[in-house]
Amino acid sequence: MTFAMVKQLTGEQLALDAYMRPFNAMVKEANRVNEDTELIVRSPAYMTNIAALLAKADWAVVHDYLLVRALRSFGSALSSEWRAEFERYAFERSGAKTAPRWKTCLGQTKGMMSWVLARKFVLKAFDAKRKALSESILTEVRKAFREQIKEVKWMDDETRAKALRKEELMGQKIGYPDWLVDAAQAETYFVNFYGEPDVEAVKKSWLAGSVHLDRASTRQSLSELGEPADRAMWGMDPATVNAYYSPPMNEIVFPASILQPPFLYMPDEAAQRMEVVAFTALNFGAYGAVVGHEITHGFDDKGSQYDPSGKIENWWTKASREAFDKATQCVDDQYSAFAIPDGTHVKGKLTLGENIADNGGFRTAYRALKAVLTPEELASKPFPGLNMTASQLFMLSFSQVWCNKSTPETLRSRVESDPHSPGM
Repeated sequence: MTFAMVKQLTGEQLALDAYMRPFNAMVKEANRVNEDTELIVRSPAYMTNIAALLAKADWAVVHDYLLVRALRSFGSALSSEWRAEFERYAFERSGAKTAPRWKTCLGQTKGMMSWVLARKFVLKAFDAKRKALSESILTEVRKAFREQIKEVKWMDDETRAKALRKEELMGQKIGYPDWLVDAAQAETYFVNFYGEPDVEAVKKSWLAGSVHLDRASTRQSLSELGEPADRAMWGMDPATVNAYYSPPMNEIVFPASILQPPFLYMPDEAAQRMEVVAFTALNFGAYGAVVGHEITHGFDDKGSQYDPSGKIENWWTKASREAFDKATQCVDDQYSAFAIPDGTHVKGKLTLGENIADNGGFRTAYRALKAVLTPEELASKPFPGLNMTASQLFMLSFSQVWCNKSTPETLRSRVESDPHSPGM
């Protein structure tokens, strides 16, 4: 909807024109937001409701709320008294003890200058052979995914052809972007991300340095508005143990840090066949399932709304979309029946996309494994002294990477707000 339409939703309560003035001051004139600018509003009801809430709110309370939010943004960079108060709040909310100071400092450095650390990690610690191994697994999982699309009984041929086309055009990035290991290119990107080094700010205080980097990050984000997408840019740095699917880019990305145990094991070059079988099963159960998970995101309740070029466009026939909604309702109902120990139920609708991807990733990775191992190898027990078949090792590996331990407070918070179902 246009900016003018959004203002009609909210009335004068949110003062959106005033909000946009500093925003427009930081972008090119041609890219500034005006009355006719098209905006993506994911929840129009939220905009209406927040305006209604503010209309009857005590402005002293609103002021204090915004002040606390601002302070929390830089809480770890404030004095010890402030940090102690935020740590007390965090303990009350999650039950987790405060991390050692060195971990906090390392985490803050990673959070603020992640690409600088990522470059050092890639140059010093990443084995390029892992990229080749991960690519081979990814190829097999994508092949299995395409085969599954061809077998979906409720999908008609018109939608199936478009689904296969979307998967075919889905980009993939593994390890790290090429520019990161080129010193000159890396410096250009770093200045874009973090601004010119402000030695005086850094000398003044950790807070001043943090504010400098925060402003640079905001400028960098706004500079992308209205400009062609930089496809050499990643939405996640290589030093992050994670992966993602980007609907607007229609691409799957697997940073270098996830290409290591327990997600990806490298058999020794002199390894016997049974050892290779064992590690193959472990790799497909962990990394292979992650690959399948991210591919499936392109076709879940949200990803399915984007076409192969990354535009929000309905490419489904009415019959296939209705069948899809019916099938996913089963997933919603199944997960809504699960509950954590205190009796709080998982929110099936909130977690639907991740649950579809989890199930799809598991199923696709196992199908891919059955294509690369023989039935005899799948039934074999490749680790001497371990009474588990290769198929069971796949299941064990999948379970291991997602099993976690949480305090009751954190678990409750996750179930209430996290789009990922808890791993228990």
